Amino acid sequence: MTATTMNTKGTIIKIGDGATPTEVFTTIGQITDWDGFDESAKSIDITVITDDYAMKAGGGVIDSGSVSLDILYDPANATFTSVQAALNTTVNFKIILANTTTQFAFAAVVTGIKKMAKKGDKLRANVKLDISGQIVKSTITP
Repeated sequence: MTATTMNTKGTIIKIGDGATPTEVFTTIGQITDWDGFDESAKSIDITVITDDYAMKAGGGVIDSGSVSLDILYDPANATFTSVQAALNTTVNFKIILANTTTQFAFAAVVTGIKKMAKKGDKLRANVKLDISGQIVKSTITP
């Protein structure tokens, strides 16, 4: 069986403006890499006094983890300014894969923005998003 793969070129990440009833999402420009969706769950200890071994069950809270964005930093970029303004607040995000029909939507607290520069390189920024709640995968119709 041949594996199905997808290129990353064309993937976009959008930030919401929080407006109701219709939230507007704007593409965050100049993202070079993203890393995340490190979901995890904790097991619940159900060991009783007569057990010889620790007994565990599922059912603990699922943590959707975090997302890290690496961006070519431009202080004049308006969408980066909106990301920076969201520091320490919960904002809605969407990641739309290159196939333009697969979307991941989630709320996240912007927990960190680190600006970086190396000799002979471009200015960069790393943005940390701590996901709040569930990541919702959906199919969108172009």
